[in-house]
Amino acid sequence: MKELTVSIFYNQEEWHILNTAFIIPLLDSLDKGNDNLQFNILLNSLNGSNVKLILLLPDDDFEDCKHLIDSKLRFFLSHNPSAPVSLSFPLKGFFMDFPNNTYWYNIYYQGSALWFNTMNDNNFKKIHACLSRTILNTLSNERIDNESIFTFSLYLQIGIVRAGSNNLKEAKKLVSGMLSCFDQKEEKRMIDSELAEDQLKNLYSRNESILAEIFKDVWNRPCSADLAWLENWINTCSVTIKENISGCKTSYNLLKAINDHLETSLSTSLVTLKLVNMALQKM
Repeated sequence: MKELTVSIFYNQEEWHILNTAFIIPLLDSLDKGNDNLQFNILLNSLNGSNVKLILLLPDDDFEDCKHLIDSKLRFFLSHNPSAPVSLSFPLKGFFMDFPNNTYWYNIYYQGSALWFNTMNDNNFKKIHACLSRTILNTLSNERIDNESIFTFSLYLQIGIVRAGSNNLKEAKKLVSGMLSCFDQKEEKRMIDSELAEDQLKNLYSRNESILAEIFKDVWNRPCSADLAWLENWINTCSVTIKENISGCKTSYNLLKAINDHLETSLSTSLVTLKLVNMALQKM
């Protein structure tokens, strides 16, 4: 099997079009000749707004699959160009953004290792696969902005807490343990300095209603039919947590998996987890 990464530079507000009109049909085409196609979707803004599609393809079909991707991408981008993206300063890196409505192969890797080779734990392969399918299923119906990604990440994070606990008492204990994993990291002091406690309280006040709504959606199992993706996410996380010795550490690593797919930072995860903790304390 060979890994292929294609980064598609496309206006973030129109990623839902990219998902529905290109990525989902492409995966359907590839899956017909490749049972149990393995792929991952990562949202990215490094060097421009882009969606990174990582595929694991059979050696014998690799060139044919790449040719298919080329032809479908050229057709899609020529017929569905996204709106120009205005530059925002300061830039996230030293280099200028890649042109919008273009695609590039293998320009990003997780360190020096190929993406699939970094996942030795089979359960975490399932976690990343679940996240990728969830992104396609939930972020394909409307325009995507930072607020919708933030809300989506909250659902995923609270879903992890629900997967690792049977009641609110266990949930509070789990979140406390997850926060302690941050305590063991050298970057904690830097992260904490970015958001004073009074600022955190103000942030919680502004998001209290949405947190309460999300907790209601997540905690009432099984989830409603329109949240089938959430039920699947909780079940997948539950298996992973139960099959590892440390539930808190595993749950912390699940947060990092969300970071990989949504390009959220460790500091953002800490802040949102503290908001979740504050919500739990009021329940």
